Amino acid sequence: MIHEGVKRMRQHTLDEIERRIIHELESNCKVSVNELGEKLGISKRMAETRMHKLIGKKAIVNFVAIVDFSKLGYVDHEVWVQIRHMNPEKKRKFLDSLVSHPQVGWVASCGGKFDYAFSVMAEDSVTFSEILRKILSDNPGIVQNYSVSIATKIRSYPRSYLLEKRGAERVGSLFFSGPPRKSKLDRKDLSILTILAKDAKTPAVEIGTKIGMSTNAARMRVKKLEAMGVIQGYKAIFQPSIIGIQNYEILITTEGITTEKEMEFDAYCRSNPHITLFMTCIGRWDILISVDIDGPQQLQQTLSEVRDRFGPVIKDFEYTPILHVYKFNLGKS
Repeated sequence: MIHEGVKRMRQHTLDEIERRIIHELESNCKVSVNELGEKLGISKRMAETRMHKLIGKKAIVNFVAIVDFSKLGYVDHEVWVQIRHMNPEKKRKFLDSLVSHPQVGWVASCGGKFDYAFSVMAEDSVTFSEILRKILSDNPGIVQNYSVSIATKIRSYPRSYLLEKRGAERVGSLFFSGPPRKSKLDRKDLSILTILAKDAKTPAVEIGTKIGMSTNAARMRVKKLEAMGVIQGYKAIFQPSIIGIQNYEILITTEGITTEKEMEFDAYCRSNPHITLFMTCIGRWDILISVDIDGPQQLQQTLSEVRDRFGPVIKDFEYTPILHVYKFNLGKS
């Protein structure tokens, strides 16, 4: 069972080595401890000790494969929920049901207008509607209102502000690259994706044992999935709240936006070291930006900057803090 002790979470201070470790692991969590030590100029033992220390602090909560689920024939549907006033036990049961749901890939608690947000992987709108209705019917009387956005592109960026690096150096990784098309994958391929989407650091020997293949065959399967672009990369999941940083989602409704202006939005997000995700979508909003903020002043500065740059195409916007991420598994379980 999940407990929502988010507001009482102890804050930690990260030193330079820990910040660099997080940055490296966000870019590629499959890097070996030897390679990590070489990149940072420290010993293998120190690199391993520091990494486990970050896990112990819950600064790093998971290691996941970045799966381009459009290549599996799935579309990401994000649901933003307002719940009714109720006792904590009912809220926990609702949250548990989302986290354990095989087609829910991301679950977070929010502040402000929304209470929770979650993503549903579905092949089409009819299937998504059936999944959502089942979630709501299994939890009667809990959801008061909800809004839905359907992703058309999702690009994730590493937290380069941890190193005070220029954002223009960031490349980013695609979670969703275009129209959904099913790649020719068999059950073993899908099993590998499920394993790596939950724990990207699972060794090939363990993958092979779980799916009934030799270690070398499992390793070759993973390389094939990488070459096909089904696996886009490997990422450590970092909780910024552990160091007193608050993540916000800026939800933007546009008007008359062109492809060129959308590309400008993406370029701006790439250049801003505090922006960690850029998403285009249809539904309630057209663009979602995820940004790490260290105080109200920076939030207002970011909002003003976005409005100054893109005011002519912004019809409306709102924002909500992401208090805690309970599940991050963007590859259908």
